[in-house]
Amino acid sequence: MNNELAKILGFNFSASDYALAAKTLLSRSEKKGIDDNIKRLEAIAERCRGIEERIPDKNITDQVFNRFRLSYKIPQKLSFSSRELRMLIYSMYRMNTLPMMKSFVYLLDHNWRDRFFNGLLYFMLSNWDDTDAEIMELVMNLVQSRLDSYQGRRDKYLILKKNRRFLSQEGPELLGITLSQRDKGQRIACSLRTAPSVFFGLSRDKINMQYYSRVIVAYFEKDGLSRLKLMEDVLNEHNYGPTAKRLIPAIILNKSKSATPSQMEAIKTLAITEIGDPSIASKWTLSVGTEEEKENLKEARRLLNEWIKRKFISIFFEKCVRDPRRKKYWIEHVDLISDFDIFCTRRTRSVLMQDERISKLVSQKVSLLNDGSDNELSALGMTIGNYYFVEFSESGSGSIYIYRGKVKNPSYFYQLKRPHLPTIQSFMIDKDEGKLPHLSDWEKTLNQWFRNHGLL
Repeated sequence: MNNELAKILGFNFSASDYALAAKTLLSRSEKKGIDDNIKRLEAIAERCRGIEERIPDKNITDQVFNRFRLSYKIPQKLSFSSRELRMLIYSMYRMNTLPMMKSFVYLLDHNWRDRFFNGLLYFMLSNWDDTDAEIMELVMNLVQSRLDSYQGRRDKYLILKKNRRFLSQEGPELLGITLSQRDKGQRIACSLRTAPSVFFGLSRDKINMQYYSRVIVAYFEKDGLSRLKLMEDVLNEHNYGPTAKRLIPAIILNKSKSATPSQMEAIKTLAITEIGDPSIASKWTLSVGTEEEKENLKEARRLLNEWIKRKFISIFFEKCVRDPRRKKYWIEHVDLISDFDIFCTRRTRSVLMQDERISKLVSQKVSLLNDGSDNELSALGMTIGNYYFVEFSESGSGSIYIYRGKVKNPSYFYQLKRPHLPTIQSFMIDKDEGKLPHLSDWEKTLNQWFRNHGLL
C-alpha cells in the first residue's frame, strides 16, 4: 500500500541515499573554511570576554596606589580618572584598614562605572579569607547596591544581578548547598566546576580562588564520603590549603559513627594526603577561618593520630611479630603514646609498604637499621611522657626496654638495646630506666611502673 501511494505521489525516499547526499553536500575545502571561521569567531569572543578581566600592569598600578595611600584621608578632594580607579580596584588587597577602604568605596560610588564590577568581583573571589570581615562588608554593600540599581543589558552583569545573593557573608555556603542539591544522587556530575561562568558570568571556569573554599565545604560536607574520588579531584583543582583543613575534619567528626570502616579508612588516607602526617603539628594549623573550624581541625588531628597509632601497633604485632598479647596491651593503652617509630631492615620495610592502610606513612614513620645480616628484625619505639619504650620483634620472652628520653638517631639494632640496664620487676618499679621481661603478669608490673611514675 505504501509503495502504491509513493508511486501516485511521485515521492521516492531512500534513507541511505539521503544520508550519503548529506555527507557530500559540502566539499572538503568548504568544510575547512567553515571550521576556520568558527575558530576565528570563538577566538574573537574569548578576547572580548577577557578584556574586562585582564589585570592591569603592576608597576603602573603601584604608582596609582601610592598616590591614593598618601591622600586617602580626604576622599572628597581626591581626583582619579575611571581608568585609574579601575587600576586601584586591583590594589584593594593592600587596603587593609577600614578608613582606607571606606575612602576608596566612597570614590568608586561617586565615580561609578559598570566595568568596575569586574575588578570588584575579582577582589571578592580572590581575597575572601584574607580580608577583614568589616572591610569585605563595605565592598559587598557597594556591589549589592550597584547590582540592585543596574539597568543595563550586558549578560555578565545581568547574571551577577540575578545571583547577587551569593555575594554576601553567607553566600559561599548558600552556593555550595545550591550546587549540592543540583547534583543530588550523582557521583560523577559536579556543577562546582561550572559555577564561575553560570553564577558569576566569568569567561573561565576556575575554582582556585579563596571564595570557593567554603563553597566546596558546603557542597561535600553532607555526602562527601560517597564521592571521595570526586572530592579529591576537586581539592586538587582548587589547590587552596585551608579548604582541606575545613572539609576533611568536618567529615571525620560528623560522619565517624555512620560511615563504614572502608569509608573512614579512605577519608583518613585522604587527610594524610591533603593535610599531612598529624604527628607534625605545624601541618595541622589553620591561619584563617572561624574558631569552630580551628577546633574541628585540632580534634580531627587527635582522632587521626590515635587511628594511625592503632594501625601501626596492630600491623607491627601482626606482621613483624605475631604476639596478640602485646598487641592487646598497647592497643588498650594507645592514648598514653604521644609518638612512635618503627625500626626495621629493608626486607621488613618492603612488607610494610605493601599494606595500603599505612603505605603513605611508612616513609615518615619507618627507619631502616642495620644488624649485619638480612634478618627480618624490627622494633617499635613509643614516646610516653618523658620516656621512650622499645618493643622488639623477638619471639619468646624478650623484654620491653625503657629509657629516660628518646633514643636519638640509631643506626644499628644493638643501639636500641643498651647493655647493663637493670631489670624492672613488681618489687623494683622505682627505676627510671630498665628492661621489663615479658614474663607471667608483666602487664600488671608495667601498669604499676606507669602509676609510680605518674603516667597512668
